[in-house]
Amino acid sequence: MTTGKSHEGVDGQACAEQRRLLPNAAYAVLQVIVNSSLLFLLYGYLLRELGTEAMGVWTLLMAATSLANISNLGITGGLVRFVSKYLAEGEVANAAAVIETAILTLAAVIGFVGLCIWVPINWGLVWIIPPNWIGEAREILPYSVLALWLSAIGGAVHSALEGCHRSDLRSISTMLSQPFLLVGALMLTPSLGLKGLAFAQIGQYILWIGTGWFLLKRQVLVLPMVPHRWSKSFFSEMWRYGVSFQAVSVMLILSEPLAKGLLSYYTNLSSVAYFEMANRLILQARSVLTSANQVIVPYYAKLQTVDSTSISHLYLRNLEL
Repeated sequence: MTTGKSHEGVDGQACAEQRRLLPNAAYAVLQVIVNSSLLFLLYGYLLRELGTEAMGVWTLLMAATSLANISNLGITGGLVRFVSKYLAEGEVANAAAVIETAILTLAAVIGFVGLCIWVPINWGLVWIIPPNWIGEAREILPYSVLALWLSAIGGAVHSALEGCHRSDLRSISTMLSQPFLLVGALMLTPSLGLKGLAFAQIGQYILWIGTGWFLLKRQVLVLPMVPHRWSKSFFSEMWRYGVSFQAVSVMLILSEPLAKGLLSYYTNLSSVAYFEMANRLILQARSVLTSANQVIVPYYAKLQTVDSTSISHLYLRNLEL
């Protein structure tokens, strides 16, 4: 009798998660559309208010500091899998421990590496930024490092939401925080210039983290108000899984800073700004397709735990779609 109820509960949960795939995909596409629309408005405003050279400086700083993401160790990608796995096994405490370990690891590692690359980036700016922009670029660099650190933490929080099969909540959190960047830029850049844009982005990331953590705590009730527990065993598990992904990601992480640095060195800051907008346009168009498909990743992770025989069938259907 107990076994029958257990099977019934597992089957009911599986059906519920299958039904959630379509809303998750719909919200993911909606998020891309909203994000693209807000970026279109933001870039148009920044071009008129600050000019292409200022946008080029901001783009170069964000690309340079993004090099710290090489130290991600594949943690964010592994988080989706292991949260989904432990929730499928009914081990909610382990899922919470994985989430806390991932957030604390990224906060420590990305923060340390960000501080380490601060000096070489500060020194190297003279090679890619004209002399008349060097002073302002160096003034904004600390805020760029802080924004990168907050982005890494927020990425971990929202990857955990994906692992809970709630990509819809991830999208809602992102859509709620995105307008803050546009509104903040409209309010702060007329008086503060690029520094105002930096403040707006930092505020957006703080809101993004706060909203995401609030929604995540409603899914994993045993999570504390503030992450404080770190597990060596869970870190090792995620690191072993994610290091192969990170080896591929390193090339992707390096490509954008290298392309933008070469553009600035051989042409001018305006070219960097136009490259950023053109590149972002293509990536956003691509995301309309890829974001809808990405919501199935945690479902694969669950199936590997509870019903690995059905993965091949689901994978083939996914490829057909």
